[in-house]
Amino acid sequence: SIIAYNTDSKIIPTLRSNGVLMAQVTPQGGLVSGQSSVVVLDAWNFEDAAYKTDVGIHVNWPSMRIMKSRKSDTEEKQQERSDKSIAEIRKLFNDAKAYSSVKDSQEKNLLLESMRGLFDGSKMVFVHCNYVKEIIASVAFFQSLNVKMVLVGGADAWMVTDLLKANNISVIIVETHKLPSREDEDVDMTYKLPSLLKQTGVTCAISVSGFWQIQNLAFQTGTSAGYGLSKEEALMSVTSSAAQILGIESTTGTLEPGKDATFLISSGDLLDMKSSIVEEAYIQGRHIN
Repeated sequence: SIIAYNTDSKIIPTLRSNGVLMAQVTPQGGLVSGQSSVVVLDAWNFEDAAYKTDVGIHVNWPSMRIMKSRKSDTEEKQQERSDKSIAEIRKLFNDAKAYSSVKDSQEKNLLLESMRGLFDGSKMVFVHCNYVKEIIASVAFFQSLNVKMVLVGGADAWMVTDLLKANNISVIIVETHKLPSREDEDVDMTYKLPSLLKQTGVTCAISVSGFWQIQNLAFQTGTSAGYGLSKEEALMSVTSSAAQILGIESTTGTLEPGKDATFLISSGDLLDMKSSIVEEAYIQGRHIN
């Protein structure tokens, strides 16, 4: 995805003005979307913006929820479609593992080459799913391949915290300002999710997908501070915890000697839309307008 990142986008200044200084540029769509990269939001071109390229492969695990109310699709058709998609993912990753076992392949397969890093530990797989059955199935599959997995979305992650912790799987929560996934869940479940994961020792970060709502990341994070997290823990979910999950914690995510000077100064509470005013921002020591 790094070559698709547009440093001239008019969206970028709106993100910086609300304190977003780095981002993970992520491909979307399909069963296996492609590779994501981490960028700094101040650069002339995508090469200069690149902070860590090709961090991992993104997989959209097929929905395993059978909707009984659908008139167009029978339960059998939904199950058949789900099974077929999962079989495609299994075949691709099994092929990639077999390919990676051959160090000097005479014929290069660019698709499988891009996945080689999954099996030597240099890359991770980001699995996008929410339903508890999907989480359990994806964890079992990627653990069988000995691939490092990060769960993205994870609306039902609070139900399987023991499984996530046992397999050292972190969670990137996608948006807290949304409705619960079920009618009978607590109305504030999405607000409480970061705290529920934190209490059980699961590392989690808060994110916003797409581009339209990213400027409100701080405020979506601030909501979690009112539902179980302390303000410091909420701030960690978009700084140090996010850096740890992405594997860049040695150079960014906290203010320490030897790390990049990427930080901002806000008058008022950065996570509160009523008082936050970003006064100054620095990316790798450069003062940002």
